[in-house]
Amino acid sequence: MTEAGNVDLKRLRAEDQSPLVQCTRCLGYGHGKKYCKEKTDLCSHCGGQHLSSRCAKRQEGAPPTCKNCSNAKLDKIDHNAFSESCIIRRKCLARSTVEYC
Repeated sequence: MTEAGNVDLKRLRAEDQSPLVQCTRCLGYGHGKKYCKEKTDLCSHCGGQHLSSRCAKRQEGAPPTCKNCSNAKLDKIDHNAFSESCIIRRKCLARSTVEYC
């Protein structure tokens, strides 16, 4: 038989210790290029089917277009797909820092 006693409970914040994973091929979240099902690289500057290093729009100085925000039909798409100001990125980050108690 165990002895009766007090149990101290504390509220702790639980965080995902892994970094936010964003694919460099399809620009989506939750997986890396190694596990991506897409065959073609997408440009992080304009969302086209080419590497951002070969993006003609980028070389011409055109503003970026976020592929993730564009797909979600959001109004603010004038940023790179890897930008800290991306609303989709912020939502994914918020999901990874949920309080569980």
